Amino acid sequence: DPLDVARSVIIIRSVVPGGVADNHGGLLPGDQLVFVNDTHLDTCSLAQAVEVLKSAPPGKVYLGIRKPLV
Repeated sequence: DPLDVARSVIIIRSVVPGGVADNHGGLLPGDQLVFVNDTHLDTCSLAQAVEVLKSAPPGKVYLGIRKPLV
């Protein structure tokens, strides 16, 4: 967040064509990733957020998504 350097904002830039997110259709470029399972990402760096995603156990992963205002 440019207004608060202590707060990270993770914005989806793209999804993998043919991947789970693409096939589901619910995650789109421009969406903000807010949490993964029980981990909120508002104080995570990008590297920490990537680690949270990579360390999610196999199976269902719950993502908190904030859609952009149009």
